[in-house]
Order: sequence, then C-alpha cells, then structure tokens
Amino acid sequence: NPTLVDATWQIVDEEHPKPKTPQRRRSSAASGTTRRASATKAPDRAHPAFEIHPTSGVIAGRGIGQPQRQKVTIRFHPKHDLQYKRQYRVRVKKGLGTFFALKGSGSYNEVRLEDLV
Repeated sequence: NPTLVDATWQIVDEEHPKPKTPQRRRSSAASGTTRRASATKAPDRAHPAFEIHPTSGVIAGRGIGQPQRQKVTIRFHPKHDLQYKRQYRVRVKKGLGTFFALKGSGSYNEVRLEDLV
C-alpha cells in the first residue's frame, strides 16, 4: 500500500459468487432427476480446488515509511482429473482493485518422489 490511507481488501470468487438466495431447481420429467437451472456444473463449495489464505485484511498506509505488503498463499487441491480455472477479484475499499486468474490440472497419476530418481 503506497498511500497514506489504510487499504481494506477482500478476494472474491468472480465466477461463482455466493448466492444471496437459494437457487431454484427444476426437475426433468424424462429422467426423473433434479438439476440446477444453469447449464454449468455447480462448484463443490465444501472442497474448492483453489484455497486462498487470507482472503481479506487491512494493509496500513505507509505514512513516511516503506509501503506495506500482504502475503497471500494459494494452494491447489484438485479432486478430479480435470482442468480447473477460476477468476478472482481483489476488492479494495476506497482504492484500486484488480483481477487475477488461476489455472491448474488435476491428475489421477500418482507418482512418488522416489520413482522419479
């Protein structure tokens, strides 16, 4: 934060924001199954592929000192053999935010470190 004002920030999942109300479901008469109204597969909120910590905080203004920084750790925990892609937004109260994208591939191929030598 190179400014004099404290920066309150938050990282938000742009592709799947948390719903404000429960999603309505409709049933398919042909198959007897229930599906979501949207055509995309619903994310697994209990076990997301990308884990970000911390997702919010306050970075103090620098005054006459050096700009302050915040370390953010991102971990990738794929659950399936798929490509994962997600966009996030960094919202900053009374400041400039930004977007960033994460991509990764899951794999069922389990290789031990000893096998690579």
